[in-house]
Amino acid sequence: MNRLTLLPALLTLLVSTTVQAQESPAELNARGDAIYLAKDGRSRLAEAARLYVAACEGGDAQGCINAGYVTRRGDGVTVELAKAGLYYRKACDLGEPWGCLYLREVCADADLASADACKGIDVPPYAAPEPRTFNNNNTSGLSRTQIKVALVPIEREARQRCAAAGEGSAVIRVRMAIAPNGRVVQAVPSAANVSDATVACVVKLLRKARFPTFSGSTMMVAYPFRL
Repeated sequence: MNRLTLLPALLTLLVSTTVQAQESPAELNARGDAIYLAKDGRSRLAEAARLYVAACEGGDAQGCINAGYVTRRGDGVTVELAKAGLYYRKACDLGEPWGCLYLREVCADADLASADACKGIDVPPYAAPEPRTFNNNNTSGLSRTQIKVALVPIEREARQRCAAAGEGSAVIRVRMAIAPNGRVVQAVPSAANVSDATVACVVKLLRKARFPTFSGSTMMVAYPFRL
């Protein structure tokens, strides 16, 4: 390759590197979401995790929530509850109440009682009340109608794609965290008489849900999926 041919390639690389260097923490988190939620995202989990960590280090609270989430699950990184706790603690320090909640959940593990992330969790803000919730008769941030409009199609698709033969009717109650950008950032399911694969299928579909954006902090929604 001669110099004239090489020059455009070098310029393209330089521009690309400069653009990436100028990404804000929120943009890094959004790019991590795009990778994590993509159909091929499962093979690129390490890349999504790296972006979440970079967003968190840059001061994006949602990035810290996501960094804690993947580190707690081992999605693309080694499972390290103490490190996940540090990410959640930073999210809490940045004013995200879900960070405080998840930190308390992680620190409930007796083996982490002396971890740096768990020091002082009995005082505010780490001991703050849980964030607002939504149940059948309680709404905040999003109305019941807005939530059902977004979830009913997911529930319908779950019946078609997730219910295994012979399982019969079942209810999978999912507690999910919905961020102000309208996306599900965490889902914790509970179910009886259905396979783990069925539960995992429902949770995966939830990643496709899109709610209206709203102001304020991340909110919790408890929703029963009937298969």
